Amino acid sequence: MFKLLFMLLVFLGVGMALLGLRQRRLELQSDSVTIYDHIRERQEALLDQRAQIARETNPLTLAALLQHKGVNTGAALQLKDTSLGKGSEAQPVETDLVAPVMGQ
Repeated sequence: MFKLLFMLLVFLGVGMALLGLRQRRLELQSDSVTIYDHIRERQEALLDQRAQIARETNPLTLAALLQHKGVNTGAALQLKDTSLGKGSEAQPVETDLVAPVMGQ
């Protein structure tokens, strides 16, 4: 009888400890989700600020603003021709995968 009562108390203690650990895990998980949400909100705000800075510091925008204020911007507002996409003829891809032998 004494052994049975002792075992019941031990199992009750282990069960209570497991429930306490489970509750603590759930609380920590909830806290981590809250922190993660705050991090995501700050990242979104930072991304919005970066986009706003990029819009305001665009060279054409700055040149137009300076010209509006009466500053001579020179050729800053004129778009320049680039060679992007107008490159020379593409080189043919070598289909022979054997390296040339030196001296032949």
